[in-house]
This record gives sequence, C-alpha cells and structure tokens, in this order.
Amino acid sequence: EVVRRETQSVGAGVNFSPDGKWLVVRESDEVNFVRVSDWKKQFTLQRDQPGFANVVISPDMKLLAMSEMTYVKLYDFPSRKLLALVRGPNDVRLSSSHPTAAGMCFSPDSKMLAIGTYQDIIQLWDLGLLRERLEQLGLDWN
Repeated sequence: EVVRRETQSVGAGVNFSPDGKWLVVRESDEVNFVRVSDWKKQFTLQRDQPGFANVVISPDMKLLAMSEMTYVKLYDFPSRKLLALVRGPNDVRLSSSHPTAAGMCFSPDSKMLAIGTYQDIIQLWDLGLLRERLEQLGLDWN
C-alpha cells in the first residue's frame, strides 16, 4: 500500500534512520528529513556543493554524516548542529558523493565512520580518538 507520493528531482536518494522514525530524502542541493509517523518534512540540511550526497545516521541516533565531494560533515543529529568537517589526506574525492556508491557507514557501536574514496581506499575515522585529540587542542565539539 502506498502511504505517500512525492515528486523528487532526478537522482534523489532515500534511506531510513536506524530507528525507523525518519525518512532521509537526498536531493542535489539539500537533504530533507521526513517524520515517518505523519510523513511530514521536519527539517532540511543544505548541501555545500550540488550533486549526489550520501547521508547516514549513527546507530545510536546521535550523529549524522553527510558527504560532499571531498569531505564529510558531521552533525549532532538531535540538534542538527554542525560539529566538524572530516577531510581525508590530499582532499581525495569520496565515492560516497557518487550516485551509485553507498560509500559511507557507521560501525554498529557508532564509534567509527568508514568512507569510500575514488582511489580504492576506505578511510576509517575513529571518532572517539578524533574527539580526544580535538579536546587536547581545546577544539572538541562539546
């Protein structure tokens, strides 16, 4: 049974949040978050660069990662506050910004972020270690 029809731009992608309460609709210039309980759009995050984005929410529902061409934006999901930009060495192009590549996911414990690249390399970001090092510099996102 169809519960809702929505016209989207060509190349739009969709996925559900880990808890099943959000439908994430990825379009070229923005990402919309639709509450599943009433199918109403609740908020939008703007993209820095038009194109294809990958958006994943951590299993603990605390973090959201959104890919751009050469970096990933990390947000606090409940507040939608931008926490950090994760950029790999040499500004390598991310496969997560390609329409046919999944390219990005959180580990089940939400402590690691894996990001695919066009150089056949997978970047693994230890978010706990990243925060420790940022804290040492007085730059942690809390």
